[in-house]
Amino acid sequence: MEATNQELKDLNAALWRVTEQFHRGFSRVIDPARYGILNAVAAHGEIRPTEIAEELDLVPSSVSRHLQALVEAEFVTVSGNPGDRRSSLVAITDQGRAALDQFDQGGVEASKAVLSDWSRSDIVTLTTALTRLTEAWSQQGDSARRPGRLGRDNSKGFWK
Repeated sequence: MEATNQELKDLNAALWRVTEQFHRGFSRVIDPARYGILNAVAAHGEIRPTEIAEELDLVPSSVSRHLQALVEAEFVTVSGNPGDRRSSLVAITDQGRAALDQFDQGGVEASKAVLSDWSRSDIVTLTTALTRLTEAWSQQGDSARRPGRLGRDNSKGFWK
């Protein structure tokens, strides 16, 4: 690695600011956990709540609360799992898919406004770099999830 500690600190600070700005704007429109759950359900077709919790690193009781709100909004349905009577399956509804599409289009419009003076090449370069970063982070960080998440222990994780 050629980067200095200070350059890496600067990168971390910039990423933190981007994350905070994105989260702040995102939260004005939709609860980030609900969006993540809705996205996971859309990607899988049908999925068990415990699989959602695992995929998103959420506490299962939190997934249950968010699913109830998404059911009330008629964005998802929850039905018994014919393969395992102890669990249920979550599926996205047409209304949920439309809401997800509408939210994603709003994100595209917001990005257009923020990046209006950026070149196409700059946007592709940033996307490539961020994708590479998140893949590397995921490979390094999966063992360092927060304690209390589905029995994981991070005592020997990233920060030790």
